[in-house]
Amino acid sequence: MGSFEKLGILVIVVIITMILAVAIYQWGGTSDPFEPATAGVPSLNIDKNAVPAPTPEVDLIDEHEKSRAAPGPDAAGGSSAGTGVGPRGNWPGGIPKSYVVQAGDSLWVVVVRRWKLKDSFTDAIGRANPDVNVAKLNVGDTLRIPNPDAYRRDRSSSAAPARRNLRRYEVQIGDRLDLIAKRFLDSHARWREIQAVNPGLDPAKLRPGQVIYIPAK
Repeated sequence: MGSFEKLGILVIVVIITMILAVAIYQWGGTSDPFEPATAGVPSLNIDKNAVPAPTPEVDLIDEHEKSRAAPGPDAAGGSSAGTGVGPRGNWPGGIPKSYVVQAGDSLWVVVVRRWKLKDSFTDAIGRANPDVNVAKLNVGDTLRIPNPDAYRRDRSSSAAPARRNLRRYEVQIGDRLDLIAKRFLDSHARWREIQAVNPGLDPAKLRPGQVIYIPAK
């Protein structure tokens, strides 16, 4: 074989090799076949002095703990924590339907000073709690509180005489209605007059500390 023929074969091989390389590049290759294997790979350009972004904190309180910690509103929409309000909600105006006695409480302090109601409402509370000695409250006692609005309506519609002409009296230990009548009205038999000016008064259930009104002689 002459040198001319050898040169022709070499040229043909080179051409075939280039065609195959181009075909591979176009049909499946992702980089130039004549470039090094790392060609086309983007540089990361990592800054060795950069401070990594802080990892966000994770709330470790589970949903059960969140529900226990969240204060629940009472029936009036406010929080009942530390107020002695019982589990039954509030009457219109924010007065609780039940009240748990706190240290230092007396019925007058709770009704007049804290709730800004007239002291006569203490009588209604006493009647609503015959099982509690309202004259000597104990911490933890639960009082049923009647509706103050209904109590006001009952009082305004009552036929009882105006109390500006009556004497206010706080029941003492050992008192009976007939003995009170004898003391202030000079006759045991006049106890019914005292009952008449105190609507709802049960002569058999007088309690020390209970406030009643006595008519004039």
